[in-house]
Amino acid sequence: MRKYICVQIFLLLICFFAANHSLRAHDPDQITYQFWQEEKDGILTIHLTPKGAIDLLRYLTPELQSSAVIQVGQYSSELTQYFNQSIDLNIQGQNIELELLRSDLVNHDAVMEFRLKSFPGSFENYNLQLSSFTEVYRHVTNHITLELSDGAQHCELNAENMSCSSRQTLAAGDLSLANQASLAGYFRLGGMVFLLLGIYFFWREMYYAKS
Repeated sequence: MRKYICVQIFLLLICFFAANHSLRAHDPDQITYQFWQEEKDGILTIHLTPKGAIDLLRYLTPELQSSAVIQVGQYSSELTQYFNQSIDLNIQGQNIELELLRSDLVNHDAVMEFRLKSFPGSFENYNLQLSSFTEVYRHVTNHITLELSDGAQHCELNAENMSCSSRQTLAAGDLSLANQASLAGYFRLGGMVFLLLGIYFFWREMYYAKS
């Protein structure tokens, strides 16, 4: 019986992590931006959902509100213009513009990939202002990852906080957005572990009470 309960808890943990990852991957108000380097070129890859692309297009083009079917692939230029306006990236004093490389807005994992024009060769000393989707969704989280020489930097931006920049020394008691997000994840994980332990001990007591 005890072995059976442990298997049940293990399966519940697997389901929890799978569901958490799946919900984030398919939620239209959770958008991921990956700034990375390919040889000397800077690349931005945006991961969103087809629904997110459609909601954005309906916001940008009001006449699409009544359209039952929208061919999102036909609006790559409108989306490129939008992201150039909503993503203000400055690296080493150089303003960066986006040039569309490819887009796939129909498949399950919709993606747009841009080349960073005037890229200086690294993401060091950058400043990013990003407001994408904040006017489309009431609650939106833009997940940012940038490749720096000392590792990747992560930021989570929303309507209340639309900017992040190169790592700086933190004052005592301060936490970066990435650390806050990590702590929140640990608290959620800890809560789930305690919940599952409570279920385990409850079942254990019930089992021994009957035997």
